[in-house]
Amino acid sequence: MKTFCKCRISYLPVLCVIAYFLTVAGLSAQDQYFRSKLTGYSMYPTIKSGEYVLYVKTTVQDLNNGDIIVYKDRFTGERVCHRVVNIIDGRVKAKGDNNRFRDRGFITDEELIGLVTHIKNKPT
Repeated sequence: MKTFCKCRISYLPVLCVIAYFLTVAGLSAQDQYFRSKLTGYSMYPTIKSGEYVLYVKTTVQDLNNGDIIVYKDRFTGERVCHRVVNIIDGRVKAKGDNNRFRDRGFITDEELIGLVTHIKNKPT
């Protein structure tokens, strides 16, 4: 009767490789990522119509000028993805890269949905 090699698989190296790639990609196991497909040209050329963004939940306190955010427009109820141009007293002003004017009103934590972390041209 032949005996086969009884190998013990160690999962530690596999877990280390996964953790390394998550770290390099800027992803954390603690963060919950969301994905949205964007339409329109307000963020062109940074984000083109049909591309996807990954975003994490955040607060106004954690934002900086230049960040790209997703928020719910209080006037239309639609989700909007624009760049932070000003933060004053816990309120955000945003503007699409391809728009001439800033968005109406201020964005607060109530309207803020998330901070864009990645832009993809295809879903993954």
